[in-house]
Amino acid sequence: MQVAIASIKPSRLLGDVRGPPDPAMLQTLATSIKTVGLMHPVMLRPVDGGYETIAGHRRIAAARLIGWDTIEATILKEVDDKTAAILTIRENLDRADWDDYTRGLAFYRVTHDIGMSIRDLASAIQQSPSYIVRHVQMAKMALSIPPDLTEYYASKLNERQARELLKAPPEALPNLIRETVEGKLTVEQVAQRVDQISQAQERSSPRPNPDESHQETLETFGFYACPKCHSRVKVLHTEAGHQIAPA
Repeated sequence: MQVAIASIKPSRLLGDVRGPPDPAMLQTLATSIKTVGLMHPVMLRPVDGGYETIAGHRRIAAARLIGWDTIEATILKEVDDKTAAILTIRENLDRADWDDYTRGLAFYRVTHDIGMSIRDLASAIQQSPSYIVRHVQMAKMALSIPPDLTEYYASKLNERQARELLKAPPEALPNLIRETVEGKLTVEQVAQRVDQISQAQERSSPRPNPDESHQETLETFGFYACPKCHSRVKVLHTEAGHQIAPA
């Protein structure tokens, strides 16, 4: 059926995971649709007196660019959030512009915001649970870095690099991401740099004084060490007050 484009909204959960469409690619798609027509209808579900996109975000944007008022659509009624999200992921999973980060963000939204289990999501899109976990890690790392790094991160790192980067100390992560991208480091090189940074940080960290650590352990059990001779003594709690006795 034909649906008014003005009544269509993007997916509330996954509509922005791919980011804004590339202008050149969108223009190419618009030219193709204008020339040969819409090859496949978009997929929508009814919401709040209008429609929400399940599949076809780019086609709808291209139709707007052409100046169409309506677009051919398949309407799926009584579709809940989980089903809509799964259909969106299935529609886009193999697309070239769905890189590892985009997949990870989509998986994170479904598991974190909707509450779908990793196992159920993996089964629904015919992937392994470990595949879901690895990509979700990329989304989680994106939440821990400055926003200006997201564009770097989204388009130029893969999930194997991200897996190694996640082992780095959090404070070293922004600079290490820049180094990985600008230096075009391989997965093995990223792992080496993470090890170097972690070891350097460990060497520079102050080590606890053994005597102080020992004293804290003794005090935990009511024992104290004489600061001069280091003999252990025990504090006894009596009616007359505290008394010191040999341990």
